[in-house]
Amino acid sequence: FAHGMSVNSRKSRVVTENKKYYIQTISKIQLVTKSCYIETVDDITSVYSDRDMYCTIYQFILIGVALFASILLVIFSKLLTRPLVKLKDASKE
Repeated sequence: FAHGMSVNSRKSRVVTENKKYYIQTISKIQLVTKSCYIETVDDITSVYSDRDMYCTIYQFILIGVALFASILLVIFSKLLTRPLVKLKDASKE
């Protein structure tokens, strides 16, 4: 993972282990006489669980909006075609 890094650079990656997500970051720094690596690993499982929750909420909202729009479409189509239905009925008489 750290192979080929230049001094004062940083790499990061997301690692999955046991259904948990971690971000692993490694930095290469130059001390007086040698290069050193600094590595950190942080648990970011909550970020992924929040993302999944928001995706689920978004899907429910999208379905609700689609149903509401469909109902409005039916209502408006009935209102817009009512004069034509009346005209058809009058012409039959």
